[in-house]
Amino acid sequence: MSGKNEVEKNDDSCSISVVIPSYNYGRYLPDAVRSVVEQAGRWDLTVIDDGSTDNTNEVAKALANEYPGKFNYIYQENKGLAATRNGAASLTKGDYLLFLDADDWLCKGALEKISRFLVLNNRPAMLVCDYYSADATTFRLRKNKGLPSSFEKRLDAYLFKKSISLASGATIIRRDVFNQFDFPDNLASSEDLPFYAGVLAHYMDVTIFHEPVVNIRKHAGRMRRDIERMEKTAPRLNEEILKRLPLPYKKWRRRLDARHFLSMSRLSFLAGNNQAGKKYYWRALKASPLALFQFSYLKKLVSNIF
Repeated sequence: MSGKNEVEKNDDSCSISVVIPSYNYGRYLPDAVRSVVEQAGRWDLTVIDDGSTDNTNEVAKALANEYPGKFNYIYQENKGLAATRNGAASLTKGDYLLFLDADDWLCKGALEKISRFLVLNNRPAMLVCDYYSADATTFRLRKNKGLPSSFEKRLDAYLFKKSISLASGATIIRRDVFNQFDFPDNLASSEDLPFYAGVLAHYMDVTIFHEPVVNIRKHAGRMRRDIERMEKTAPRLNEEILKRLPLPYKKWRRRLDARHFLSMSRLSFLAGNNQAGKKYYWRALKASPLALFQFSYLKKLVSNIF
């Protein structure tokens, strides 16, 4: 089901399919859904309850009654985030796909601005947008300064230097590109990393839109969930990343191991578990001494030791 204008072929604008998977995020779902259905432009919205055990089903049905005909609601037995995104994408029809987490919400006017920008920039393979990182008291603008000019430098910036920040609600993917690099459904978390790495490794026409389009909610429950899932994901994550990269990048295995431990270290410190944060930092150094030169992680370590 779609927005004000039907999703159909139009050379002056791009249609965008928004997918909101929800698992036990009923309390946040109204913000996410309303932020989409109140947008102008050509869009369609699919909300999928991935077997939630909270009140997500009741909340989604109430929203469907509040906004009749504005979105498609599906309930399914639990499949996990990656499988849910992949399945939902096959049910949509837009030129581009935007995956919005159920605890995040779009900025006003975002979809119309995105659509216009895509057309003016020759419909790139992927659009990377700025976004706000929001907690209970503050909003911080997260900006991408630019994209390096080579595949290797882009991958290095994304996977290791962290100078390219890709958030799911702020990254819009052309449908034919998504069909080549869907989300790996054998991972409990971090499914975005292999997907975006694959796109950056094979498509040069990735463009940055220097305007915030989404608010990414940061909260303790989200961090705990991410840590738990990353621990389960560790053995398979780097295999999925390497699988999507050309042969020359297979040499990055140990650097990828170090990257994973650095991410675990950062999340542990943010969640207040300093002991785990230090443990994962030392494991990163053991995997690759180059991790020492990731100064933002070193700064986080020092600030939590002294």
